[in-house]
Order: sequence, then C-alpha cells, then structure tokens
Amino acid sequence: MKEKEFQVILEDIRSQFKTFGEGLGIVSDDLKELKGDIKSVKGRLNDLELHIKSIELTQSTFKNEFKDLKGRLTSIEEELKLIREGIKTKAEKEEFEALEKRVSLIGKKLTI
Repeated sequence: MKEKEFQVILEDIRSQFKTFGEGLGIVSDDLKELKGDIKSVKGRLNDLELHIKSIELTQSTFKNEFKDLKGRLTSIEEELKLIREGIKTKAEKEEFEALEKRVSLIGKKLTI
C-alpha cells in the first residue's frame, strides 16, 4: 500500500471517528435531558404519593366519623321507639311525629 493510499484511508477513519464523536455527544446530551426528566417525574410521584396518603387518612377519618354518626342515629331511633310506646295523649303523639320526621330527615341527609 502506498503512503498516499494509507493517508486517504487514515483521513477517512479520522472523519468517521469525528462523526461518531459528534453523534456520541448528541446521545450524551439526550441522556442528560432524559435523566433530568426522570428525576422530575420521580419528584412528582413522591408528591402524589404523599397526597394520596393524606387523602386516605382523611377518608379514614370521615369514615369513622360517619360510622359514629350512624351509631348515634340508630340510638336516637331506638329511643324514639321507646318514647312512641309510652305516648298517651294526642298532643304528645303529634309532637312526637314532628320529632320523628326531623330525625328521619337527618338520617336521609347522612346517607347522601
């Protein structure tokens, strides 16, 4: 192989390495950007996880409070039954029926 042919081949190899290096630089830049995006997504996921835990805690609290209110309503309804059985006069019955309607409305609002 002559020196001139060798130099042409060497120049071609250098040109290919230069192109490869430029392409590698672009890939490296893209990878840095991708790593930044992944870090951002991880941060957002952590925030969402904390928010979900907060919602679950609030839901649990509401569930317990609702259960307590339901228990109280059941107790009131049982007391109303006892009072109904003890009512003697018409005035007491009318007063009791009005009270019973109010308790029923409260019960309906709690189930919504």
